[in-house]
Amino acid sequence: MNVKSLALGACALISVSGCTVMEMQKDVQQREARIEVKQAQLNEAEQQHNALKERQAALANDLKSRQMSLDDLQARLDQLQAQNRRVAATSDEQKARQRDVDKQIAFQKQEVARQRLEIAQLEKTNAISEEKKRERVQALKTEIRKQLELQLQ
Repeated sequence: MNVKSLALGACALISVSGCTVMEMQKDVQQREARIEVKQAQLNEAEQQHNALKERQAALANDLKSRQMSLDDLQARLDQLQAQNRRVAATSDEQKARQRDVDKQIAFQKQEVARQRLEIAQLEKTNAISEEKKRERVQALKTEIRKQLELQLQ
């Protein structure tokens, strides 16, 4: 009876361990499936991140090129103003007109300087969203461009 009990106990032990191994194998398969899903999610997130980095770089380049064109307009304006100052006003009326023009130019320069300062402050702040920041910077640059073009006329 002892051998039968021992054999029966061994069979029971083998059955239990077989079930345990099967459960462990099922658990491993479930974990592998979750890992695959997480890996796919990670790959998708990395692709989105890379796309956003490319868009950010493109926007930064666009911003730099627009800033350069604003600087070019400012340099051209400064040259024209220097030429205007060289031309001497001959009559009192011309001198008065020239003073008015100089005042307008000075005001517009102050306005452009204020707008550029606001752009610089916006680029440094984190108080507003990037989208609103970009919109405001673009609006300010448009205003600056208009001011400079008015001065060129």
